[in-house]
Amino acid sequence: MSRVLDSFTFCELSNDYDFYAGSILAAFVGQAMWSSGWEEGWTCIRTEEEGVQQQIEALGKIVSERPLNRLVDHKLRVMVDAHKQCCKDDRTFTEFYTEMVQELCYKPEHRLMTLVGSPICLTMPQDDFCCAMDVICGSLGWGTWRKKLTDEERQAIYKAAGASGAGVVG
Repeated sequence: MSRVLDSFTFCELSNDYDFYAGSILAAFVGQAMWSSGWEEGWTCIRTEEEGVQQQIEALGKIVSERPLNRLVDHKLRVMVDAHKQCCKDDRTFTEFYTEMVQELCYKPEHRLMTLVGSPICLTMPQDDFCCAMDVICGSLGWGTWRKKLTDEERQAIYKAAGASGAGVVG
């Protein structure tokens, strides 16, 4: 069932030309929340209505309160494994994924390589976030590749997105 849901979700993203690392992460977080959070009232509709930040906070609470030994916890276990494997400092699960969402979902440069299908382009400068996305995409059977953006590319993207790009750190 999980593979069917994955296929449907990511097919919809590609149909909407919204298939990039940030949308993949947000959809994966939503699926983890819907699967692992149903006992706490996280239905499909509630998951869709709440923001990804609230979902990450709720997932962090689940991680701290119970073992992830149920079949439905597969996506959340992938996220926990990615955090343990990739986070090289003392950030908690919630802190790590909150920062990752801020980077991937709210910066226009990560929409540069909107693709349909694998491999997924990762443009984050942070190695730990690229590592985590590699683990997440790998769990879906997709490869990744990394594109380090130059300052000129980043400035051009911000200009095209209507932002000045001033203060953008590469």
